[in-house]
Amino acid sequence: MATMLKIFPALFNRSKRDRPQPPSRPPEWLSPQQSWQLVLLSLAIALVYSLCATISLEFISLPGKIASVWLPSGLTLALFFRWRSRSWPGIVIGSMFGLIRLWTDWEHGFGNFILFNLICTLGNCVQPWAAHWFVSRYGNVRQPFIDLRSSLIFILAAWISPTLSATLGITFACWIGTIPWPQYWICWVSWWLASALAHLIFSPPMLLFKKYYWSNRRRYIQQYGWDLIGIGLATIVVTLTDFVHGYPVAYILFASLIWSVFRLGNWPSSCLVAIVSVGAIIATVTGNGSFADRSMNESIILLQSFMGILSIAGLVLSATVQERKAAQHSLEATLQTLEVRIAERTAELAQTEAQLSGFFSSSSIGMGIVDDEMCYLRINQVLADINCLPVQDHLGKRVQDVIPELASELIPYFQAVFSSGLPQLSKETSREIPQHSGVIRTWLSSYFPIFDRDRQLFRVGFVVMDITDRKRLEHQLEQQARIDGLTQIANRRHFDEALDRAWRQCIYSQQSMALVLCDADHFKRYNDTYGHPMGDRCLVQIAEVLRETLRHPTDLAARYGGEEFAVLLPSASLHQALLVANAIRDRIRARAIPHEGSLVSDRVTLSIGVAVGIPRPPKSAADFVDQADRALYKAKQQGRNRVVALDDSAPALPQWPHA
Repeated sequence: MATMLKIFPALFNRSKRDRPQPPSRPPEWLSPQQSWQLVLLSLAIALVYSLCATISLEFISLPGKIASVWLPSGLTLALFFRWRSRSWPGIVIGSMFGLIRLWTDWEHGFGNFILFNLICTLGNCVQPWAAHWFVSRYGNVRQPFIDLRSSLIFILAAWISPTLSATLGITFACWIGTIPWPQYWICWVSWWLASALAHLIFSPPMLLFKKYYWSNRRRYIQQYGWDLIGIGLATIVVTLTDFVHGYPVAYILFASLIWSVFRLGNWPSSCLVAIVSVGAIIATVTGNGSFADRSMNESIILLQSFMGILSIAGLVLSATVQERKAAQHSLEATLQTLEVRIAERTAELAQTEAQLSGFFSSSSIGMGIVDDEMCYLRINQVLADINCLPVQDHLGKRVQDVIPELASELIPYFQAVFSSGLPQLSKETSREIPQHSGVIRTWLSSYFPIFDRDRQLFRVGFVVMDITDRKRLEHQLEQQARIDGLTQIANRRHFDEALDRAWRQCIYSQQSMALVLCDADHFKRYNDTYGHPMGDRCLVQIAEVLRETLRHPTDLAARYGGEEFAVLLPSASLHQALLVANAIRDRIRARAIPHEGSLVSDRVTLSIGVAVGIPRPPKSAADFVDQADRALYKAKQQGRNRVVALDDSAPALPQWPHA
């Protein structure tokens, strides 16, 4: 009992990943052979179900044709666990025909009888499905009695699943007048117990049966023959004494059950309970036994309750014994192999030490181990070369004594591992090489906890990798990603980042900034006239002009797209921006790049739009670009080859046409 109280709170704590999953569903389309097998299976189930229903209807003891024993419930639960939805046709057919006998005494109309039959059929299908779902959701649907937890889950499912069918059936029977409403609850309990106890008494033998018992029956009988004889005789004596002669000694059956569980296992024990239950029910119905001193319904309920408790005790005890045997076998196996494992472990430790030494000496990266006082216990030659000191000058010395210039940066990583027990990964460290003034090298290091046999952290291992070349390559790639491949000035991505950064800085300082957008006039005609290679050379010259015109290091010239260029001038006034814009026009004119296809001039010209203003929310950098684009559009609209400026602080539109 104490074990059960400890187990119940943890019944539903397993995650879905840990729960055994039900077998895959049968295929949607069956072959002809499978179809015939399904038909034969359904007919067999229907026949057995009808037979069980006929027997159970002999135990009608309440109004509304409520039987105190409903054997088909134990059958349908086992069938659904075995065949799942394939058992439904047989259950439906058996349920419909098994209840026809009720029609002979039915007094509430043919339609109500059909409806009552359908409701009972629905309950007979939903009841095993609900139990199967509950066990598959929380327990082990393939082996529901494999351990104590799974057995308790099955017991709960057996008790819970009949509640829906009992509620549907009794409610409808009261509604049509078959059962008086005052007797609702006693009939509901009888219906529920009739199914729940059938689950507990008659389903386990069918679910626990394995081919092992049949294929090894001879050896099984030879090994446990005397136990079978003793348990059988004791059970027969107790059954005859109680259920035939009426002496209340049924509790002695617990001794036979315990004997059976410990000696024979769970399946023979469940069969013992089922067989005794059948005999006891027959004896009680005929008016014999210690439970027959009340009405038939009360007698059957009391008997079934006793046998249900007997079955639950057998299932729980069997599961406990199985767990104990499994633990005992595991312990014996562990003890038998303990010496072998010790020898293997010793050999493994020696091999590990040899591998560690070889790994340290042959590794191409720096490796080391320090203790909790930050003293080097072991390093390899690569780390010694990184620190520019011999290996012997490291061992037994503290980190701060060996590399004092990096101690303040490295020691916190070691301390973090010692305090948290978690690794510190991918930490970059840079320093100047003492023998090569001005040469900066970068290393990537990671720090790992090392535990002793008691899982106590007592060392920290670390690895160091020189990534100087990689950092240089990353820097080069980053620069290439920000430069336009043709013109070798900033690309659109670089421009957007610089614009956003300058916009935020000017918001903070409340300084004006300027943006100059340049577009080569009739550049498509230029490409059509001279060809694309010449067009590329023209764009390169325009980019050179922009780069030569920049005033400060913070200014940025970028290729904005196609033949369109942008010049970003942080902290520039309108006057300064116009000076830059006109300087660009002058330098382009000085280049005298021929353009016979232009409708403006015989040389390459630019239309330039200038936006100037002090950034203020809610305006954004995109609004500022749009302002410069509108100025550029006006320059094109007014004849091209000119500068048009838009200033947020001045409504006038200064224009500088072509001279």
